[in-house]
Amino acid sequence: MYCSECGTKLEDNAISCPNCKKNINNTHSETKDIIIENYEPVSPSPQKNPEDKVPLGLWIALGTVSFLLIVFIIVVLCVNIAGNADHGFAFTCEETPAQTNQESIVLKGTIKSSDADATLTLNGQIIETLISGEKEKVWSEPVSLNDGENFILLTFASADGHSETRVLHIDKQSSLLYDKGTVLNLNTTNVYIRPTPSKSDKYVVLLYYSATDLVCLGEEEYDSEGYLWIKVNTPANGPGWVRSDLVKLK
Repeated sequence: MYCSECGTKLEDNAISCPNCKKNINNTHSETKDIIIENYEPVSPSPQKNPEDKVPLGLWIALGTVSFLLIVFIIVVLCVNIAGNADHGFAFTCEETPAQTNQESIVLKGTIKSSDADATLTLNGQIIETLISGEKEKVWSEPVSLNDGENFILLTFASADGHSETRVLHIDKQSSLLYDKGTVLNLNTTNVYIRPTPSKSDKYVVLLYYSATDLVCLGEEEYDSEGYLWIKVNTPANGPGWVRSDLVKLK
């Protein structure tokens, strides 16, 4: 090491120059490189951008929208279930309508006296249901005597629900068509026939008289048996039975 002022060679640990008396600065000392073994540079930690954070308000908005969507789906499902319950009513052999259930019973049929298609609406009260062949049966059957005169065996229903059976004489001027519940043009007034809920019947059985015109409701034939019959009480003709698969409730 040498003095920077006069160039005198100095000892390594000299504090001042013996020639010019200048204090020796440690900055003139030789430096040594420090070597650190197994050194691995460390990457600086990435700084988080404040803009990358999701605002709290956005989380609240997303939660609110999700909640409202769930509520909407639940309401729609409830409305659909209630609508199906109101409009999807159908009779089966296991269901029995309430005793006081007021309904409009719509039956498609044909007015035989004019041979025109018609739909008759009976506003009546459902009284009970009857599975064919298992409970009470009421009858309306034709009979013919050997002398050729025509008679018909009828079961009448009164307004209070009682019934009685009569044999009526049919004169030659009246026409008689009978086929599983079809009777036409009887010369009687205010005769109301109870139907025949029998296992062998394949036709609708609710018959209705207006003066001498009979409205026969439906003539479609079915192969299966064991129908469910519905007892109805209409203002016009009192109690009666009708097959459930030919009835539409509205």
